[in-house]
Amino acid sequence: MMNKHKIPATALIFLLSFFSRPVPGRTDDRDIYDLDLKQLLQVKVETLNKRPQHFFELPAATTVIDRQEIERSGAQTIPDLLVRVPGVFVKQISSRETVVAIRNDIQMFNTNLLVLIDGNPYYNQTTANVLWSMLPIAVEDIERIEIIRGDGGTTWGTNSSSGVINIITRTPDSEPVARAGVGGGLHAPFRLHAVTSTGFLRLSAHGERDQGWSDDPSTYSNGYISGRYDTNLADWNLNLSGRVFGNLASDVTGGYTGIVDDEKNHGFDSSISLNRTFGEDKFSAKGFIHNYTADFAIAEAPGIQQKLGDVEMRYSHLFAPGHRTQFGVNYRHYLSKIPPQRFLEQRHEKITDSLINLTIDHESRLTDTTTVNLGLRYERFTIVQDNNGLFSSSFRLSHHLNKNTLAWGSYNRSYQFPSYLMTDISGLAAVKDNTYIYQTGNPALNPEKNDSWEIGLRSLLGEGVFLDASTFYGRIRDEIVIDPTELRITQMGPTTRIDQLYTNHIKSTIWGAEMSLGIDVGKALHSDLGLTWFHRHSREQDSIYRGNINDQYAPDYKITLNSRYTFSDALDLSLFFLYEPSHDNNVTTKYSSPRRTDGHFRADGNINYHFSPQGTLSVGFKNLFNSGVEWDVPSIIATPVDVEPSVFFNLRYHW
Repeated sequence: MMNKHKIPATALIFLLSFFSRPVPGRTDDRDIYDLDLKQLLQVKVETLNKRPQHFFELPAATTVIDRQEIERSGAQTIPDLLVRVPGVFVKQISSRETVVAIRNDIQMFNTNLLVLIDGNPYYNQTTANVLWSMLPIAVEDIERIEIIRGDGGTTWGTNSSSGVINIITRTPDSEPVARAGVGGGLHAPFRLHAVTSTGFLRLSAHGERDQGWSDDPSTYSNGYISGRYDTNLADWNLNLSGRVFGNLASDVTGGYTGIVDDEKNHGFDSSISLNRTFGEDKFSAKGFIHNYTADFAIAEAPGIQQKLGDVEMRYSHLFAPGHRTQFGVNYRHYLSKIPPQRFLEQRHEKITDSLINLTIDHESRLTDTTTVNLGLRYERFTIVQDNNGLFSSSFRLSHHLNKNTLAWGSYNRSYQFPSYLMTDISGLAAVKDNTYIYQTGNPALNPEKNDSWEIGLRSLLGEGVFLDASTFYGRIRDEIVIDPTELRITQMGPTTRIDQLYTNHIKSTIWGAEMSLGIDVGKALHSDLGLTWFHRHSREQDSIYRGNINDQYAPDYKITLNSRYTFSDALDLSLFFLYEPSHDNNVTTKYSSPRRTDGHFRADGNINYHFSPQGTLSVGFKNLFNSGVEWDVPSIIATPVDVEPSVFFNLRYHW
């Protein structure tokens, strides 16, 4: 098996001796490579409290992947970047689709991870997951990715109890006048990308096509056109943006019966934001619309239409130096239209729900070295019956032990609301012999209640050595799972139908630790060693649930090494290594035995050759030494596929 995927990586390294020479007159944005570690730690992060804060000061486990890291890594997809982060688990289902989890089980339908683009939610309320291949954003259009590991707290509320991923796009003033790129390779997508920018208007177009893997030969194509306009109107800052997108996957094998069909998705989104500063105070308002139609061939569910509308206003007031309070109100509307399906029995052809929340966030600098942050959030979601609203709270404390070391701790109480799949839809989960097993929605579900505690340390240990470590403990009550004791059995001629209901009879605890150690060796070498330890235990909450309980569907640990070498102004190299041990996969019914994923080693690499001040040629590889099945869930994947290594090139040029 390994031989058919073998790639001569040594040939890539051999290129170093030829290309390692300076390029005169190079003046592009690679100047940030000259920043030392202390300066990079002053990068501002917006995701934790929806306002800019210095990375080093954040009282939360946070990782920032900046534009330079994206370019140097050669990553083709967003999950290829996220896999490098401690505490983040990434599994490749097929050549086009990936599952991502933070500090929790690796699941296809994940209600506890919130994914944002420019602070706007890209969340599928029907199934409670993010289809990464359908996100209308390519790595070429990303300025940075901010990852909060742990509860999103009162800032983001529902569906963020394990983490938040905020993908921040490039602005009109961050680009050259024009830029174009082309790429492709073996077991890698053929990609075209073009950007033009005037300083206040940015237009971008992207297209890609992938031929799949040997065990997954479906052809996949994806594309979008996006625009962003920034301007000032008197004292107001105005931002307008929008995208039109679509993708097609041919010959996708359905997860239930193995039927082969095409998968088509298309849609649009648009957003508007207004910001104004009043002395030390700031007001902001934004609106967002996301509309798409999807044919989920893997679930054999065509023609599902999703609409999301989101409106938010915030006001930040400085009461006194070091004491700031932010008030926020947010209204979100979901609409799902589900036509008759082959294996879905929806109660309503049209499902509509709304979410409203009010937030107060206060930060006080108690002393020159100690800062406290308090948050309170009220949330009401109509998907939950007889719900008068829920209150979430957060407490964060940070303390400088010295000028180079910050210790922090936090407590968060939050709630996870169920998805339509859990409350409103009856759908086929598996077929075994002559038995059809259905998962049945339960409109009487309660939200899951989450309590989490974290402590962390962030320290410059010496010249060019940085430590970022955290440990966490969490409790989940009223966890929503399929209950094998709640069965309805119907005999239909020679076949049997079994309906299983979602209930709230499980409680779980999670705990673990994460560490990142960054080392600069002059300006030529930077390495990040990442260590992750994770454990989860589930048990009966009220002696009602009597089915089998599998504790954990994620690795016990993860080891990563991410290194960046600068050989000259013309040449740099990025190498990434990962090891994860074997673990059980998620099983959604008691009729399927757990399947175990083998431990695997993965290596990614990329060489950037800057052949002129405007042009860069990259040659890279992905999944070297990794050729096994990363994710095998009987009720989701009809036939598990082997991951295949790839080699690729990218050519970029700007004017």
